[in-house]
Amino acid sequence: MIYFAELFMTGGQHAAFNSAMLQVLARAFPREKISLFAAQNHYKELIAKESDLSEILYHPVHVISNKSGDPGRWLLKFLNEFIQIIRVLIRGRKKSIHLIYFSFLSPLGQWLVSKYARYMAYKGQQILITLHGLDILHPAGSRKRVDRIYAKLLKRAFACAAKNKRYIVLEERVADFLVKNQHLQPAEIVQIAHPYQFQASKSPRIDKPVIFAHLGIARLAKNSHLFFDLASRFATEISRGDIVFQVVGPVLPELKPHVNPWVQYINHEVFLSQADYQRHCERAHYAVFFYDETNYALTSSGAVMDAVAYRLPILALTSPVFDSLQSITPAFPGKLYSDVELMYQGICEIIKNHQAIHRHFDAAFVDLQLHYSIEHVAEQLMKQMPIR
Repeated sequence: MIYFAELFMTGGQHAAFNSAMLQVLARAFPREKISLFAAQNHYKELIAKESDLSEILYHPVHVISNKSGDPGRWLLKFLNEFIQIIRVLIRGRKKSIHLIYFSFLSPLGQWLVSKYARYMAYKGQQILITLHGLDILHPAGSRKRVDRIYAKLLKRAFACAAKNKRYIVLEERVADFLVKNQHLQPAEIVQIAHPYQFQASKSPRIDKPVIFAHLGIARLAKNSHLFFDLASRFATEISRGDIVFQVVGPVLPELKPHVNPWVQYINHEVFLSQADYQRHCERAHYAVFFYDETNYALTSSGAVMDAVAYRLPILALTSPVFDSLQSITPAFPGKLYSDVELMYQGICEIIKNHQAIHRHFDAAFVDLQLHYSIEHVAEQLMKQMPIR
């Protein structure tokens, strides 16, 4: 039996990743049944993503939704996560569960699970944790007090080493960073590609308007304000109906000073349903990213994976995020620019030659979708965690 625990995300958050990981674990460990612990609204999104979950035993848990700018709510969320982790671990110990997998944990949750793995887990029980959002460990990352606290908790969790605890890392560059900076030993890391459930491509998109999409949450940490600034430079083309700039996802309140009428967006923080998100992605033509040398340098971006899934050529600033894509396929699936001004000029050229440029990247997307497929990632996992 495998326990799959998602005790932090709600609704559509990480739904694509969790759906894919459920399939990866099922394929890598075919003799093991899987029990899923997740919020009911998250489970509904997983069903929307993958209709056949009949072999999965579902256990509903209470998870408090995220809300930025509300410290009290975040404290309650961390407390609730703490309680739910303890419940899953106690249940797993009583039932002698061989493998407990945590899809996402806060730094506090990381610390708690590390303590359990070191002092409470019975012999033979394995703990597997996927690492997300490690940019707080980057030397040039955020200097916010809360991020410094999170970084300390995460480092303490790493320091609490245990033979039965391993971490899934979704990017080779991140694994190298963790080992080089002595946060983890190589034996503690399971490095796999970011899994994704790819579907058959839809029919060709309409030619006009040409839609430039910002995928996922719009926030300052992603330099999302530059998307609004860039759109304002195309006010004439947008007014004519030739192009559209659209945020496919929530816009955080911190971006309020930057929003403008040239970008289409939803004016609230609620995540789109899986169906709505898919519909917007299928209408888009290009995915635009403004990650810099630190943003998502130590994180696998789900938004980039969505761009690969929907075959949206990537228009982005040069960043370590895209190094792995360049190593997988001979031709990068889009265009990288050294600064925003060059991106502006590049988009001007794209608007003029959209049809020819858009079809140019098809071969790269074929390579990428094979690399990130469920089958390939399951093989990677099996090689590093052999079936009993």
